Amino acid sequence: MRLKRRLLGPDDGGPSYGRDVVAVKRGLNKVETDFFPRPPGGFDRVYNRKAVEAVSVFQRINSLADTGIFNQATLDHLAPYMDAYAKLMYASYLPPKPKPVVPDLGPVWPGGAIILFHSLTHETDGFPNPQHPESSYPAFDDGWIAGRSVIAPEDLIVTDQSSSQGGDAFYATGVSKLKYWFAHLAWAPPTGRSFKKGQTMGVIAQLTQAQGSSHVHTGINAVPLIGHDFTHKTNYQTGAPSVGEQLRWSLT
Repeated sequence: MRLKRRLLGPDDGGPSYGRDVVAVKRGLNKVETDFFPRPPGGFDRVYNRKAVEAVSVFQRINSLADTGIFNQATLDHLAPYMDAYAKLMYASYLPPKPKPVVPDLGPVWPGGAIILFHSLTHETDGFPNPQHPESSYPAFDDGWIAGRSVIAPEDLIVTDQSSSQGGDAFYATGVSKLKYWFAHLAWAPPTGRSFKKGQTMGVIAQLTQAQGSSHVHTGINAVPLIGHDFTHKTNYQTGAPSVGEQLRWSLT
């Protein structure tokens, strides 16, 4: 039998809860008389301290590390004691899918505020792009000094080249599935180049007076991660919920 998941007690990050726990308890009950007595109301689905203690003893008598955590080696030794119903219950159990976590997004320049703290103040002009029709890239501007390094807010890969009114630009996709459009750079890295979080991807371009203050434009397409665009303001207004707030609402 293949382990469905490790079972953890209350002192190890649990307790685990589910029908697989009942199957394990039924197996422990068959090890020997009075080894793990069945309560009058039947076994519950909680991997509680009594179950942990019984598993720990079972591990010791089978020369396993007596952690009390139910793992593959413990299942291998317990399976012969499980009756047909317990085996069927265990085999048919589907572990819950882990909840997505909010990605740990860093800043776009060394010493800057992390993306999670930013709110999006305007739309990225010129979208939808024929080669990137998926959705808009609501954005914030940051950096504000020509020549300042622009760094990867998470592990990402450059997916396409682009341009902006003032400087170079490029598309990237993060390990979180968020998509980015970085613009107003002195140069853009080549398509296919990957970056680790915090690595320099380019530098902020020197914009002319007509183009405005030098900055890095960071547009973010959240659809691949949360299924919809981020809420954002327009015309460089503040007050939209931060990126971090919106991710927490959508993912947790």
